[in-house]
Amino acid sequence: MLKLEKVSFLKTQLKRTLAFLGMCMVIGLAMTSNSAFAVSPSGRQITDKDFLSVSNGELKNKNGTTVSLRGVNAGAWLIQESWMCPVNGQDRAWANLDTINALKNRGFSDQQIQKLFDSYQDNWFTTTDLDNLEKMNINLVRVPFWYRNFMSDENGTWITGNDLDNNPGIKRLDWIIEECGKRGMYVILDCHGAPGGQSMDHCCGTLMKNELYDSTKNRQILADLWTKIASRYKGNPIVAAYDILNEPQNNGGYSGQNSWAPGSSTALEKTFSVYDEMYKVIRSVDKDHVITMEAIWDRNCLPDPKKYGWTNLMYQMHIYDTSKSGVDQRVEDLKYYKSNYGVASYAGEFNCDSYEEYAMNKFNEEGISWSTWAYKGSKQNSENGWFLYYNNLPAADSTSDSYDTILNKWGTQLNTRNFKTNTYLADLIKKHANDQIVSGKVYSILNKYSDKALDIDGFSKDNGANVQQWDYTGWENQAWKVESLSNGYYKITNINSGKVLDVADQSKENGGNIQQWDYTGAENQQWSITAVNGYYQIKNRYSGKVLDVAGPSKENGANIQQWDYTGGENQLFSLLSLN
Repeated sequence: MLKLEKVSFLKTQLKRTLAFLGMCMVIGLAMTSNSAFAVSPSGRQITDKDFLSVSNGELKNKNGTTVSLRGVNAGAWLIQESWMCPVNGQDRAWANLDTINALKNRGFSDQQIQKLFDSYQDNWFTTTDLDNLEKMNINLVRVPFWYRNFMSDENGTWITGNDLDNNPGIKRLDWIIEECGKRGMYVILDCHGAPGGQSMDHCCGTLMKNELYDSTKNRQILADLWTKIASRYKGNPIVAAYDILNEPQNNGGYSGQNSWAPGSSTALEKTFSVYDEMYKVIRSVDKDHVITMEAIWDRNCLPDPKKYGWTNLMYQMHIYDTSKSGVDQRVEDLKYYKSNYGVASYAGEFNCDSYEEYAMNKFNEEGISWSTWAYKGSKQNSENGWFLYYNNLPAADSTSDSYDTILNKWGTQLNTRNFKTNTYLADLIKKHANDQIVSGKVYSILNKYSDKALDIDGFSKDNGANVQQWDYTGWENQAWKVESLSNGYYKITNINSGKVLDVADQSKENGGNIQQWDYTGAENQQWSITAVNGYYQIKNRYSGKVLDVAGPSKENGANIQQWDYTGGENQLFSLLSLN
């Protein structure tokens, strides 16, 4: 992509040498500085400074830098869904609790049942899978769990009593939190299944119950679960958020008692009551972690948090719309939460079929965090867009298979090496999860349309010197240090001059000129940098207009101006790290 051509523009060999030496010095200095991440990349141990909270609609780390979460759901690991797991039962007609009850009814002991699920979980998701995800550049794993990972019955009896260190569910969470942290990946702890069920749907581990809301007993068991989890992980920077309930009132297609429509006043009243209770339970032991709440399926399924005194929140939707207009509407809903409620926004699950990449682009453009559903699935015969890894393995039949047969089916055959890779989805995630800017790094900024670099005309160090495009030379008048201002914007400083990218005369007009100037902190020197399909849009805070190659031209010396965003390639840039 880079063109290293000899350019005759009053640039002598001496200047080249000095530029090279200067660049080396600058890069050396930059490498010793503390960098803050707009998208925390995998591969770096998460530390205390990465602890997240919500400020003015954005996730921020302790350095004040905006963080976007981009990742994958570890679905089917700690809670089984019959349509995507190697277990008997049809979709929406068999739940995880049905499997447990079937085994119990056949005389299997609690110890045998635990050993079977231990084998399943040991083999379904391993460090190899986390290594796979790290290579995709994600920085988030959402971990769905349910109450029976921790409890031996419907009465809330903890499997190992007060010995949480040896509780099988706690050990799973401890393990994945530690391993994700090593790889630079945050974890969202998602209560996918609550006692009694938070919906009629099988995905919560129970089927056609929805008995959480009106049961004091079930609510107390859930409160006990969240108290223990929040107490254990209080202060842990790897945990990005607590997800109180997955898809509450997901009752579509079901009938009978408790099958309230998700957006009905009855459903909302009951859901908000549980949300408020669990919010207070968590805050009683952990005042600092982000809490996320879900709207299923419409924007009005979450309230204004000020009504309840909720703070430090991330509102969430699950997006399974398969049309462009449907995706656009959900993005608008999530933007509404940010702008009107001051909460962060998150597409916690999504599969948009042929609009999958479109959805990722929209999320990234609007600063919406996201995690695809899901990492891995069985009972699958083709790349259907749902899973990164898929296969159709022999399913264990809990109603008839022997203990040894189930143990074999839930053994090493579940390792991901026995699954096929959905390369299309893997490439999409790697491409869009890696949209990241590192504060303090030095970049060359190259236009997508022309393949030329942002360049200070004549190697000038003067205020008002023009910004143009030129063939990439590697000289420091084409090198730019990008630094976060801790308000969601960046200043962009030329390495040669020490002056910043500036809209001349504080213009708000199309065609306003881009120059360099001493840094004053004014808004016409502040820029948002937004990922767009593998490139970046660079927008001025003051004018709301974006960097644009006039013309659009592919010639050396073409002017850089500001213009309303049109989506043209002359308004998109790649940032190539020089250090």
